[in-house]
Amino acid sequence: MDTRFCVYAHFVEGGDQPFYIGEGTLKRSRSRDNRNRHWNFKVKKHGAFIVKIIKDGLTKKQAEDLERKTIAEMRSLGVGLTNVCDGPMYDKSWLIGQPKEAHPMFGARFNAPWIEESNKRRAGKKQKPRPDLSERNKLASYKHYTRSVRCIETGEVFESGRAAEIHIGASKGKVNRSIKYGYSTKGFHFEYVEQKRKAPKAKPPKQSTHWRHSKLAVPFINVK
Repeated sequence: MDTRFCVYAHFVEGGDQPFYIGEGTLKRSRSRDNRNRHWNFKVKKHGAFIVKIIKDGLTKKQAEDLERKTIAEMRSLGVGLTNVCDGPMYDKSWLIGQPKEAHPMFGARFNAPWIEESNKRRAGKKQKPRPDLSERNKLASYKHYTRSVRCIETGEVFESGRAAEIHIGASKGKVNRSIKYGYSTKGFHFEYVEQKRKAPKAKPPKQSTHWRHSKLAVPFINVK
């Protein structure tokens, strides 16, 4: 008989009431994975959580029954728990292929004073719906910005750098880089139609890595 299950409670540091009751193995009691959003909000607000084992050495059925009973007792005493269900969640295997209404959390709402206050503050401040980008593009209200280029040797004008690349059989981006740095592409030079080509800026000579490291290694001494 597998008796490695337990029922545990989570507390915030300095709190005298638990905010979550759960069942599982000892490893599960210390885990942050697969917790509901209310549990995550609580832990994020306080920074950490403390685990206290209510009872250990139980079978799976005993742990589920004790968890359900403990949650009911805590809620009858007015303890604010972040548990959404009144007991164990569900076995994932039986939920496959079932409608969403079969989920035990379907339609469940977690009522808390801070959630109501937050909803009141956010009332009337909803964001405007984002326009449908596909419909905007169909109406041709959005166009990509392109710049016409001219081949200096032949004088031929192309509507974009990509069109020139296709014409001469160059790879993508070659024409724009040749205009920027002043080198040829497939034996041709290009320039933008709306402005004359400027000579590329001269790059400063690279300093020796050895010199640079040596200079940093020597401390500065102020000699009077």
